[in-house]
Amino acid sequence: DPSLMAAGCALLARYLLSISSSAEGHEVDGVAIRKLLMLLLKICTADGLLTLQYPAFSERAATMVRTAALQAAAQLQQAASSAEKYHEELKQQLTPALPALRTCWLSLLRDYAILETQPKAVRRSYKPFFYSAMAVAESRTHVAHAWPAVFQAAVTLVCGESWLLERNTTSSKEPAPSIEPPLDSDGFGATQQRIVTATDSSDWEVLIGLCVHSLEQVCSALSKPSGTKDAIDRASPKCGEADLDDAIRFVNALECLLVKRYFTPQALLPDSFLQLISQLQILTNLPAASSPLRSAVAKVSLHLSTHLGEYWTCEDSLRSVSRGDVCTALLRLIVAPVVVALPTLRKLESLERLDLSTPIQPSDAPAVEFAVRALAALPASLPLEVRLPLLPVALLVVQRVVQACAGTAQPPHQLSEATLKALGGLLSLLKSDGAPSSNNPTTHVHSLIQLRTSATEFALALLHVVTLSDRAPLLPMLLKMVEDLPLEGAPFRVHQRIQQALSEMLNSLDGSAARAVVVGLQSLLQVHGSKPVGQEYIRALLPHLAPLVLRSSSTSPTDKLGVVKVLLLACTLCPSSATATLLSLTLPLFIGCMWLHADGLPDAAHQELSSLAHASITALAKRYPDDFRQAVSGFSTTTRTRMESALREVQAASQKQAAAVVEAGSVAATKPKIALRMDFSSFGAK
Repeated sequence: DPSLMAAGCALLARYLLSISSSAEGHEVDGVAIRKLLMLLLKICTADGLLTLQYPAFSERAATMVRTAALQAAAQLQQAASSAEKYHEELKQQLTPALPALRTCWLSLLRDYAILETQPKAVRRSYKPFFYSAMAVAESRTHVAHAWPAVFQAAVTLVCGESWLLERNTTSSKEPAPSIEPPLDSDGFGATQQRIVTATDSSDWEVLIGLCVHSLEQVCSALSKPSGTKDAIDRASPKCGEADLDDAIRFVNALECLLVKRYFTPQALLPDSFLQLISQLQILTNLPAASSPLRSAVAKVSLHLSTHLGEYWTCEDSLRSVSRGDVCTALLRLIVAPVVVALPTLRKLESLERLDLSTPIQPSDAPAVEFAVRALAALPASLPLEVRLPLLPVALLVVQRVVQACAGTAQPPHQLSEATLKALGGLLSLLKSDGAPSSNNPTTHVHSLIQLRTSATEFALALLHVVTLSDRAPLLPMLLKMVEDLPLEGAPFRVHQRIQQALSEMLNSLDGSAARAVVVGLQSLLQVHGSKPVGQEYIRALLPHLAPLVLRSSSTSPTDKLGVVKVLLLACTLCPSSATATLLSLTLPLFIGCMWLHADGLPDAAHQELSSLAHASITALAKRYPDDFRQAVSGFSTTTRTRMESALREVQAASQKQAAAVVEAGSVAATKPKIALRMDFSSFGAK
């Protein structure tokens, strides 16, 4: 009975998925899996499927059994690829049969593509693989029911070795053969054609075509006035089961399909590429689109942005579409989820009217994270002349995301980290020393400097419109921008305004603001301390750092610890001509941080601060002996006495500790290992 045969295939797949899973410590029986799997695989071959004939039943009986068998095998492949660690045995035994299954799956997808996308005249001239032309309407339901699982299974093979195994030797660059065979003598095409292996490019075109077609159906259904999820769930099979979950699966499939082998102008024509971007743009802007769907689209945009530079390898194929058109369309697609999360981006307002009370919602955070990563990846993959027009928008959007994270009480850690990393990547593209040669390199360098200056001015203006407590998350971005900003002309005036803003934060009573400046300045000096920009910030901010470590200040010992580290960095990085002057200023501060017995019993934080101050003084004395003696000679009596007392106490404590170690070692050495006895009565006894 064909109905029992079809039901048996579905039941066998479910049973195999159950017994082949090692989840929750289940022991997998490899012998049982092999025997049951062979029952299904011997049907799912080109010869096995064509031998399934039921002349005593209706024309659709064979189609029902064939599609059920291929759907069952596809479900096994989906499980083996998505949860590989739980289905290792199943994956291992299924792998040898994948080339044959791939050929059968693509034949089924060709049948579905003809039935769902072509007019009646084309369908009449087409010779099918799995259904009879005499029972198209009845067979159509079975093909449509099986195709989603078969499509997903076939997509999982594109990135693997099984995709190219047992293929024809035809190069993927040659034109793909037509899926329409010659007509029969009667001109009706009623005879089914034999299943054969096609070229990889031909199979890929079927997959990408079905994927895009399905996305178009989703957009069409969701764009209607009643295009809600409930309406989509009631869609007919003809709509390709176009609900939101399927839309996410089709979008995710694009990342697998657009691998390096096929992401070329020859395989994906520039016109088609531009249409694909437009389709994704429409999909993500739909009111009925869910956050997971927007996140999936944003992930695909990241994939496209990362590899877009590789797409421009063949100039002759790009005459119909300019690079600028594709880059602009892709940039709009990338920014789309950020605009949904931050509606103020739809209309760029002045900084005085910025609304920091609208944080990024947790549901929008994944899509925004992919978007900011794509904004950094897109310019990085392009040549300089194409990159420059994209950088202003990319910087603006990333800065607005940083602003939104600053206005969020607890921003997602991954989003904050990805945003700052993306900002650093964009700023690295603005370095004039890394600009490639071009017809007019001077213009490019000037444009990069001007763009970096504008971005820094925007960040500085943003810093001024937020409260002191909200400035801390913005500082890493601001200090990252000043690293390669010139110290002359308009950029130098920006440096001065930034130094003034940082000094205000250091002089404020807000401990978190001062702490953020200290941490940011320490990071800046560790990388650029010996460069002119580092020296400039040491000179400008040192007078505002010193009061934080005075004994009379209310700064906590933990915060003083960071200031001491910055001052020590400043001493080691300053020019030799300024060493004596800087030591005369910093050494008294270090001495004030050292703890004396007269001050009482220190806690752990003060003890750590005192130890660092002592180590800093010792290191500076060894590094700059002459300048150190000159600085000490100018100390007041109180300062010199405190330093000598602190050093003596530290030396005495070290000597006491060393003596205790020596004493413990001598006691351990003199203690006999064997107890000495004076009874020799048993001496010589056997």
